[in-house]
Amino acid sequence: MRVPAEMLGVSEGLGYFSLDARDRLADSDLMAAILVIGFLGYLLDHAARSLHRRWLHT
Repeated sequence: MRVPAEMLGVSEGLGYFSLDARDRLADSDLMAAILVIGFLGYLLDHAARSLHRRWLHT
């Protein structure tokens, strides 16, 4: 799995923030990190689909 490997051994970023929030038992911070990661995933998926449609002219 690539995502967990990218989250280990980091000292900044969303991965670090989510692991730190988990370790501190800061549920609200952890939920915010999960929502931000999900929203970024949604935006990236939408952008990729738009580019795919544009390149294929469909």
